[in-house]
This record gives sequence, C-alpha cells and structure tokens, in this order.
Amino acid sequence: MRIARIAHAGGTAHAVLDGGTADLIADPFAEPPAAGGAADGAAGRAPVRLGRRLPLAEVRLLAPVLPRTVVGMAHNTGPADRALPPQAFLKPARTVIGPDEPVHLPDGIGRVDAEAELAVVLAGSPAGHTPDTVLRTVFGWTVANDITARDLQRSDPLWTSAKGRPGFTPLGPWIETDLPAPDDTEIALTLDGVPLRPAATSGLARGIA
Repeated sequence: MRIARIAHAGGTAHAVLDGGTADLIADPFAEPPAAGGAADGAAGRAPVRLGRRLPLAEVRLLAPVLPRTVVGMAHNTGPADRALPPQAFLKPARTVIGPDEPVHLPDGIGRVDAEAELAVVLAGSPAGHTPDTVLRTVFGWTVANDITARDLQRSDPLWTSAKGRPGFTPLGPWIETDLPAPDDTEIALTLDGVPLRPAATSGLARGIA
C-alpha cells in the first residue's frame, strides 16, 4: 500500500494512492494504538478511509511523514565498513522536504553530494525490542536523499553543519507499507537527469534490523 501526504485545494491530507487517485484517510500517526499494540504504534493497522477521492492530477505530493528527527547510520555502505563500529547521526526535522521541492544551496558551500537511501518509517519506539521483533514497529518504507556538504563534513566531526541544513533530507514520494524484501531492495539515483549506478540494500555492511 502506498500512503502519501498531499496538498490539495482544501489543504493537506494523508491518502492512499490507488491508480490515478488519492483516497483520503485519517492521519495514520494520530490514530490511537490498537488494543494490545501500544508499543508498536500505528504499525500494521488498516488506514481509516474518509470516503473522498481526488485525481492525482489535482494534488501535489509532500514529504510523506514529518518526523521529529531523522536518525542516519554511518559506516554501513558496504562490506568494508563491517570493520568499523556502527555510528548513528542526527538530522533535524527542518531538513525534511517533499520529493519535488528544490534544495537551496548557499554560496560557497563547496562540494555537495546526493545520497539515495532506504528510509525506515517507525510507528512506535524500538526500545525494548530485539533484532527479531523490532520490525514490528515499522510503519513502512520510503526513499530519502541524505544530502551532504562534503567540505563542511571534514571540519565537523558530528556532521551537523554538513547534513543538517534546511532541505537536506528530501523524502518520498510515498510510504510503501508492503516492501517485500527490505534487505534486498535496489535504490537508484538520478542526478541532473543522468541515472547513476544503482545499489541494493543487500550490499550494506549491516542488515536493516
């Protein structure tokens, strides 16, 4: 199922994308947890449909989720990174923009790289879970562009200035709730209209969980 956030003539909404239409639904992250599933939040719950459909031609796709923060994982590009310890980094919410929004780069920022990533959208806290159970907290999957200012990264060990600028995490265009093989999914990136070499999550140093 493809779940999106959209802008339309009446405002913004969540919707299930079905063919050429957007079927409006209640905010899936605001719904109360199902009985017995409080720890896992919205994961696995059916969307609440509002009975209104809009043609896709009349809507604009926004970032499919507005996270409080974005957690990235470094040292996970390929097998060689297995010799390095896992390293998480944070990106503030202000970095998140929609899939077709422009990224404004300040003058003098230097080299800037686009990095296509598989993004995991959590519906609940992973605290207390094991690798065997943590995927129960996953609401779905989307694509992120982890934009990085390389010249700034060299002088900032926490990468805050290099990765935390407004617009440095384009997300979307939707959340896929039924990704069949998150540990073996190909991700491709197009830069200035030129397709770059695709990569797959099967090549990561560590698995999703």
